[in-house]
Amino acid sequence: MEHLLIEWGKMKLNEEEGEAMEFEEDVLVEKREEIESSLIGKLLTQSNVNTRVMKAVVKSIWQPAKGLVIRDLDKNIFCSNSSHGVIKSLC
Repeated sequence: MEHLLIEWGKMKLNEEEGEAMEFEEDVLVEKREEIESSLIGKLLTQSNVNTRVMKAVVKSIWQPAKGLVIRDLDKNIFCSNSSHGVIKSLC
């Protein structure tokens, strides 16, 4: 576990990853629940990943009772969303 904490401390965002995302106020109000029930994840690999398999594995581990949507945002970056508390219970 200590090894993981040391490695985590070495991670730095590059310029592109460090940019903040800005939302207009009306979008925030309208999408607040969706945003609060979302989780952004990044696979820490340079290799190509079979996203279909990765999504199936995540869904089998989390076992969402009422569904889980995992969308591709960029290479190895994903957004998981569930309006039924699956994401909130993981945080």
